[in-house]
Amino acid sequence: MLPLTAEARQANAAGPPEPGRYRDRMSTIDIHAHGAVGSYLGAVREFDPSAPTLARRDTHYVFEYRDGSEFGPMPFGLVDPEPRWTDMARMGVDHQVIALRPKVFSPSTDAAIAGQVASLQNEAVIDFCRSSDGRASLMAALPMQAPDAAVAEVARLASHREVRGVNLEATIGTSNLDDPAFEPVWAALEQAGLPILVHPFQEDDTRLPRLTRYSLHNLIGNLVDSTIAIASIIFGGIVERYAELRWCFVHAGGGSTAYVHRWDHAWRNMGHLQETIDRPPSEYYRRLWFDTISHSPGGLHFLADLVGWDRIMIGTDYPWNMGDTDPVGTVNGLGLAKATEQKLLGDTAEGFLRPL
Repeated sequence: MLPLTAEARQANAAGPPEPGRYRDRMSTIDIHAHGAVGSYLGAVREFDPSAPTLARRDTHYVFEYRDGSEFGPMPFGLVDPEPRWTDMARMGVDHQVIALRPKVFSPSTDAAIAGQVASLQNEAVIDFCRSSDGRASLMAALPMQAPDAAVAEVARLASHREVRGVNLEATIGTSNLDDPAFEPVWAALEQAGLPILVHPFQEDDTRLPRLTRYSLHNLIGNLVDSTIAIASIIFGGIVERYAELRWCFVHAGGGSTAYVHRWDHAWRNMGHLQETIDRPPSEYYRRLWFDTISHSPGGLHFLADLVGWDRIMIGTDYPWNMGDTDPVGTVNGLGLAKATEQKLLGDTAEGFLRPL
C-alpha cells in the first residue's frame, strides 16, 4: 500500500465535522443523485459504434441504440440543469453529488476502450459541475473492467476538485468487489483520498430471469446486489486492508441490515470465515456509510442502531421514481436532535467526500 498524503489523511478522517461547520457554505448535501450528459456521446461513437444517442422527446429523454432499441423514459431533470436546480430548491437540497446513469457506461463496455469512455464521460460531467454555481459535484466513473486504466483515471482525476469520489457498480461484470484484480484500484483511491459510492446495477447477463416480472430486478435484485457487495468487501478483507478507504452504499445498504447478525454468527461458527478477517463482520460494517433511502423511519432507526447516525447521509436517487422527493422531511420525521439532523443533512457528507 502507498503511504497516504497529508491531504488524503485529512480527507479520510473517520468522524464528521462539528455540526453546522459548513452551514454558511452549504447545509444540505444529496449524496445519491444521477445525471446524464449527452455531449460526449458523439466522441464515444467514433470508436464505439454501440454508444447510444441521447434524444429529447416532448416529455422526456431516451437513449436510442443502433439496433433500434431505446432506454427510457428519462426525466428532463436527469439531463437539463434548470429542471434539476428547480427540483433541488423544492426538495431543500443545496448541493448534489452526481453519479452518471450506469446504462451509459457500465462493465459491459469493452475493456480496450473503457478507459477512454470513462474519461470522456467524466470530463463532460466535470464541465457540467463547473457551470453549476456550486450546486453540483461528481462521483466519477471508473473503468473497473480494466483495472490498470482505472488506476490511471484515478491519477488523472486528482487535480479536478469537482470530483468528490467515484461511483462503482456493486458487481463488476460477473466479479464481486473482492476480486484480487481490483486491489490496485483500492490502493489508488485510498492514496487519493477519494471515497466510493456503490450502486447496484445488474447487467443483462447477470440478472436472474425470475426477477423480470413486477420490476423485481429493482425491488429485490438491487438490494441483493448491494448486500453481496457489502459482504464481499467485509469477508474479503478489503475493509480491513484499506482501513482509510471510505465506502457508501445506497438504498440504506440494501438488504444488508437483515443479515449482519447472521454474518457474525457464521464468523464465530465457521472457521474458514476467520481466515481473511480477525473480528466479527459487524465491526467492519460499522466502518461503512449509507444513504437514507430506506422508505421507512423504522428502517433508518434499525440501520442507525447498527452503525450510528453519523454514518448516514441523505440521498434522493434523483430523479427516479424509487427515490425520495422530500429528503429533509424524511430526516425531520426521525425525531432526532437538531445537531444529529444536521449531520444527516450535510455535515457527515462533508466529512465523507473529498473536500472541494
